[in-house]
Amino acid sequence: MMDENTPSIWLTGILEQPPTMIMRDGTNTIQFDLIIDGPDGPVEVAVEATGASHAAFIATHRPSKGDRIVIHGRINDDDDESQYDVTADLIALAISDERARP
Repeated sequence: MMDENTPSIWLTGILEQPPTMIMRDGTNTIQFDLIIDGPDGPVEVAVEATGASHAAFIATHRPSKGDRIVIHGRINDDDDESQYDVTADLIALAISDERARP
């Protein structure tokens, strides 16, 4: 859980692949790689988002490779056991006009 001392970040980037949904400890977890524009070129950031609301959002919108995504989350530093760079608490997608049509 985040508190005022937890380093957090907003990231905007492109999905490297469609998100993967797994079940971990009885909770749905979304895993994805985000490509962002870094100061020295593109950087891949490994992201996870845990919880039913994230799983429902991803299942409803079905983002694919190349979709733009915005996240806010906790930065996992070297002391954390997570294999992910960021644990997301907010996710938003930018879906093209063609995909948004019924």
